[in-house]
Amino acid sequence: MHNACMPTVQIREFPQPLYDLLSLKAEQEHRSLTQQTIAELEQALQPQARGIRRLQVLHKLRMQTSSRPIMLGDQLEQWQREDRER
Repeated sequence: MHNACMPTVQIREFPQPLYDLLSLKAEQEHRSLTQQTIAELEQALQPQARGIRRLQVLHKLRMQTSSRPIMLGDQLEQWQREDRER
């Protein structure tokens, strides 16, 4: 997760009560304000992120299958055999 060049976010007019709460929570968790902000955003966005990842995977699968014919019967049996041999 640590890249050499990570994006930066600047928030203007951040509400003071929210800032105080975030600062207090960061202190309790032994984190910097930046670390706590990232942790809170990750937790808040986790359900949406899972949904977005699912949509991306489904889209990728649709794109792959639309470009080649689907051979279900024999192909499924072959995949099952390969899986059992692993």
